[in-house]
Amino acid sequence: MKKSFLFSLIAVLLAVGVGFTFAYFVSGVNLTGNGSTVQGDTSDLIEVIYDAGDSALTLNNAIPGDSASKDFTVTIRPTATEKEATYGIFIDLNQNTFVKCDDTNYNDLTNQCTKNAGEITYQITDEDGVVLASGDLTGQSGKIKILTETKTVDTETVYHYTLTITFEDTGADQNHNQNKTLGGNVVVEFSEYTLVDVVKEAYQTNPEMLAYDETADNNLRYIGADPNNYVLFNDELWRIIGIFDENTHGVAGTELVKIIRDESIGNYAWDNKPRYGSNDWSDSALQIVLNEGAYWNRTSGTCPSGRNGATTNCDFSNTGLTNNAKTMIETVTWKLGGPATSASNGLASHFYGYERGTTVYSGHATEWVGEVGLMYPSDYGY
Repeated sequence: MKKSFLFSLIAVLLAVGVGFTFAYFVSGVNLTGNGSTVQGDTSDLIEVIYDAGDSALTLNNAIPGDSASKDFTVTIRPTATEKEATYGIFIDLNQNTFVKCDDTNYNDLTNQCTKNAGEITYQITDEDGVVLASGDLTGQSGKIKILTETKTVDTETVYHYTLTITFEDTGADQNHNQNKTLGGNVVVEFSEYTLVDVVKEAYQTNPEMLAYDETADNNLRYIGADPNNYVLFNDELWRIIGIFDENTHGVAGTELVKIIRDESIGNYAWDNKPRYGSNDWSDSALQIVLNEGAYWNRTSGTCPSGRNGATTNCDFSNTGLTNNAKTMIETVTWKLGGPATSASNGLASHFYGYERGTTVYSGHATEWVGEVGLMYPSDYGY
C-alpha cells in the first residue's frame, strides 16, 4: 500500500486583488495602483484569474471633474466538463473620509455645497466601452460589490475591464472634501461553486464515503480505505482529506479543504540534525525543504537523509509546487502537540485532541504557522 505523507491546506474561495490608494490633497486627488496579487483556488477545476497588470492608476493635481482609469482582465480557463463561471468584482475600501454635503457641513452663507451629491464615483466598462456598472463611493466603507458576471466559455477566454474613478464636479462649493482620503483594493471573487460545495454535495449523495468526525470542531472527512476523493492540483493527482473550520487551521471565518499528494515525493528524513534531530516540525529539515527549499521552489537541491545532518540529492523540477499552485495554498496554524504518554488507545479522536494540546518536549513549539505540512496521525486514523 502506498503511503502519501505530503499535504497542504488550500483556500476554497478565489479572491484576487490589486492595491490602489486615493488621496485628496489641497491641490487635488492622487490615485495609484500597481500590479496584482493572485490568491485563490481551482474550485471545481475551472479557474478565474484576475490580472491588473503593472501600470498605475494616477490622477495628480486634480480638480473636481477630473478622473482616472485602470484596465484589468479576468481570464476563465474551462475544463472538459465545467464551462460556466460566476464571479463578482468588488471595491474593498479600507479607508474613506470623503463625505456628502449635508446639514452638518452646509452653510447658507459660506458653504453652499450640493446636498447629498455623490462626489467620488466609479464606473466599470467592458472592452467595447459599454458601461456595465456605476455607483457612488462617497461616505461608503468596507467591501462593495460593483458587478457580478456569469460567463460560459469553451476555451480559455480573456475579458477586459476598465475601472474609472471620478472626482465629480457638483458645480458648487466642495470644501467639505478638502484633504480627504480613500483607499482599498479591487477584488475578484469566484464563489459560485467551490470545492467545499463539491465535498458537501458528495456527502449528501455518498454518505458512505464521508462522515463528520464528531470532534469539538466536527470536521467533514473522507473515510474508508480507498474513497473516490481525487482532485487535480499542481498538475497532478491529490486526494481530499476533508473540510476544516477556523478552529482547526486558524483562518477566521473560512472553511478550508485539506488535500494530500497521491504519490510520495520520496524517502527523506523527517529531521536529522545531529545527533537524532530536533523532533520539532517548526525547524525540521524536511519542513524547510517543503516550505522554503527545493520542493517549494520546484527545483533541484539537497534533502535530509539518514543521520547527523546527512543529505541526498533531490530533484523536484517536475514535481515541486508550481507558481499557480502556490497561490492557492493558505497560510495556516499547524498544531504540534502529542500524547501525554506513549500509551494510547489509538482512537483518531483522541489523537485529534492530543495534537491540539500543549504536551511537547521542553522548549518546543506547540504551533507552527506555514503552508505545507505532514498528515496528522488523526487524519490517517479517520
